[in-house]
Amino acid sequence: EPVIRILFERNEFSYDESIATAGALSIYAWGLPAYILIKVLTPGYFAREDTKTPVKISILCILVNLTLNLLLMGPFLHKGIVIATVVSSWLNAILLACVLIKRRHVIFSDRLKVQVSKIIVAAALMGAVLSGTLGVYGDILPESEYGGFLLLLGLIISGVVVFVGFAQLLGAVRWGELKIMLNDGGVK
Repeated sequence: EPVIRILFERNEFSYDESIATAGALSIYAWGLPAYILIKVLTPGYFAREDTKTPVKISILCILVNLTLNLLLMGPFLHKGIVIATVVSSWLNAILLACVLIKRRHVIFSDRLKVQVSKIIVAAALMGAVLSGTLGVYGDILPESEYGGFLLLLGLIISGVVVFVGFAQLLGAVRWGELKIMLNDGGVK
């Protein structure tokens, strides 16, 4: 909610619209890992010159999305459309992964499973810290645009610091590995 209010709530975007948009955005956030997985898994098919399987899975997921849109937008309004999109995206990611695993084109190592679980824990802890921070300071959003942007920037920086700190404590990432990743990505 504070992100939407700070970025969009102006003369033409009311508080009620901010709340509605924030609700939809929070549901969309549950789909982010699925959207990323789809982008990661799809090249596994293309590298093997299999374009049919991801297209078939996509068509199925589009049909699921349309069906869920029709079923959910009545009771849940705009959030129903978002829920349908998130569910169909997760279905897409799961089906892509299952076929690759079944064909033994992707194998998840034990180290990867441990690292991913540690990253999930670090992300959950970051979410809890930010949620607690918003619980304390969320009602005192600055009236000025600049104050709001500074608060938002502070929350983003705090989130990164808290996540990296927890990831380091849990052993999900090591400073040396992080440095290598940043340098390989062109960041020096």
